[in-house]
Amino acid sequence: MNHLLVGPDADIVLNAAHMAQPGAKFEVKRDFQANAQQLEQLQNARNAIERINPAAAGAFSGRRGTANSGVQEQTQVDQANQSLAHMMGNQKRARTQVGDMLVAMIVQDIGSSQHAVVIEGDDVTPARTVVLNKPEADPLTGVPYLSNDLQRTMLQVGLQDVPSSPTYRGQQLNALSESIKSLPPQYQAAAMPFLASLMDVPFKRALVEALRNAAAQESPEQVEKRIQKAVADALAKAGNDLKARELDMKERKTEAEIRKLMADAVQVGVQAAFAAMQGGAQVAQMPMVAPIADAIMQGAGYKRPMQGGDDPNFPTPAQTAAMNIKDPYIQGQGPALVAPEAQGEASAALPVRENTSPTFPARAGEGANGMDGIETARPTDNVPA
Repeated sequence: MNHLLVGPDADIVLNAAHMAQPGAKFEVKRDFQANAQQLEQLQNARNAIERINPAAAGAFSGRRGTANSGVQEQTQVDQANQSLAHMMGNQKRARTQVGDMLVAMIVQDIGSSQHAVVIEGDDVTPARTVVLNKPEADPLTGVPYLSNDLQRTMLQVGLQDVPSSPTYRGQQLNALSESIKSLPPQYQAAAMPFLASLMDVPFKRALVEALRNAAAQESPEQVEKRIQKAVADALAKAGNDLKARELDMKERKTEAEIRKLMADAVQVGVQAAFAAMQGGAQVAQMPMVAPIADAIMQGAGYKRPMQGGDDPNFPTPAQTAAMNIKDPYIQGQGPALVAPEAQGEASAALPVRENTSPTFPARAGEGANGMDGIETARPTDNVPA
């Protein structure tokens, strides 16, 4: 049985049972004619590339090109990339198909068993772990299922050409450095880890971590601002406490004012009732006062209210209070319980009062002898001689 080997470093698996038979042997033969054919195919491919873009063929093949400046060289490289786009697209599609085959074999090997996959990070992004086929249960229905089920997931391989040569990283480093120079200080501190990740140094990861730790520390200005904020918060809290105490004092003052208003209302009601009783007593004793009072009120601009008030319906006592009774008198027991001597004195005529009112002059006293002459009202009143 003959097989074609791709290269001299190929791994060949032999059949042990076949090799145990008599006359069986393993032999590798080199076909120099096939090598000549492969070399001819390689030369034809090179010639095809030169025919497609003669300007860039010399630079891509290591020979001296026709460019005399860096801009012209860059232009020829761009032209070569555009002319070789179809060939590069075929290569990308071929790599994608190979990636699909590799993913299919990996899925077949993992199957439905739980497997942890570590996604490698870089100098900026940390590594993370994703667990495939993780058994879980639905929190609402309790139905078990597999989280990140690999057998039910449609996978697709995507390739991206990311140049990683030292020259390309150096170009990126220079471009990013020029961009960071024009940024404010706070943005420069945030962009420094990304700038350090482009440096070609052995301690690059440690440098990025140190820059991040330094950015996480507070600067003296930030510490001062934090202290000022804490002081302002404390003052605001103290002000709130004083405001709460002031509100409590105002509440107690309001309650005291409400009680005073209620007491004043009661006092005004009592005074109004007393004044009404006094006015009724005056009108009952002297009815001729009522028209005069009406004229006075009318002159003062009194207006009768549209609706009258309600009848207070004061209770009327069954027994009148005693008046002008000489002591001793006991309220509610009547004069029948007073001694007979006191009743005789009380029934006697009261002496004439010398002064009946403080607004009138005192009553004139009568002399011991009769009046004479001009002292009498009439001549007939003279005392006989």
